[in-house]
Amino acid sequence: MKNKYEIILFVIAIVFAISIQLLIAKVFTLKVEPKIEERKPIEIKITGEFEYPKDAPIETYTTRLTSFYTGDSCNTGSITASGKSTKDFKTNEKGWYTYQGKLVVATASTRLGTTSMKTYNLYDEITLIIDGTEYQAIVLDVCGSCMVHNRIDLFVSGRNSVIDRNIEVIK
Repeated sequence: MKNKYEIILFVIAIVFAISIQLLIAKVFTLKVEPKIEERKPIEIKITGEFEYPKDAPIETYTTRLTSFYTGDSCNTGSITASGKSTKDFKTNEKGWYTYQGKLVVATASTRLGTTSMKTYNLYDEITLIIDGTEYQAIVLDVCGSCMVHNRIDLFVSGRNSVIDRNIEVIK
């Protein structure tokens, strides 16, 4: 009987210690808002299609594009963080998953914590320039590795469709 009580006390002590750590982390989490120096108005011409104003800055950056697939070395499943699964996707001629005609990607996300990497929210849409070709992409998953490494992860149908190279991203 004594061992049973010792185990229960040990488990309670661990749960208490973790609870205290989480409480301290919550209390000391700082939220930093970016400082906006100056806002300049821009003109937007409204037509049947969206057009960027000629003088509007377009945010682009270079990142690494890697791939993930169901059953890979990270034991990836078939369901994404958005709740969409491979049953909801089509594959293009390269074996890359698409959703509503857009490539399915996973990115760094504030849902996983804080990071110095570029983060996106689920359902954000971005443009990827892969080997000189522009592809529309939609963020349907989050990527833990992307929180540490400068990358975007492309959901592909299998090992034969894996891609790993530097690309340009337009947000």
